[in-house]
Amino acid sequence: MCNNRLKLVPSRKQDVEQPASQTMRICSVNNDAARARNLARHGIAFYATIPYYDIVLSPLGFDREVKSIRDAFSRRDIPAMFSAVTDDMVAALALAGTPGDVRPRPPPALP
Repeated sequence: MCNNRLKLVPSRKQDVEQPASQTMRICSVNNDAARARNLARHGIAFYATIPYYDIVLSPLGFDREVKSIRDAFSRRDIPAMFSAVTDDMVAALALAGTPGDVRPRPPPALP
């Protein structure tokens, strides 16, 4: 069960705040930034198939994307799942890029 009284952290989408405990971070580092972001999409897509993660994804405004991912998953269309993960989702949910891109970003605030 989530304690919603924890410190709030801003989301990157729609000026929504969410408890710090309700964040997740996929980490994908590669010398090719595009490759790192694409690999992060894989993890995000599979997390999005699990309703438990709605506590993170829904407050960030990703309901439409999650529905697309789950629809693709139900058809066993893995490439469509990855394609349904938007750049906004990668930016909000992943530390992805080159070592230089990722290193300067501080981790999310924890209580």
